Amino acid sequence: MPHLLRRAFLPPGLYELKERLLGRGEDRELARILGLILEYGIEEVKKAIRLALKSGQDSFQAVPLLPGPGR
Repeated sequence: MPHLLRRAFLPPGLYELKERLLGRGEDRELARILGLILEYGIEEVKKAIRLALKSGQDSFQAVPLLPGPGR
């Protein structure tokens, strides 16, 4: 799966997050964040990622979304 994630075309904010996480070998963390798109939609996830990156954070826990199952 890491090879697929590396080649994935993503919008700018998601691309920056992808580069940070894959640079540290955290492909599962990236997959968890991208999975949020199915639950919340791309626009909400992009907004949440922008907020997380703006605060210097880049983890699943740092992506501030409405509480969902298992969050």
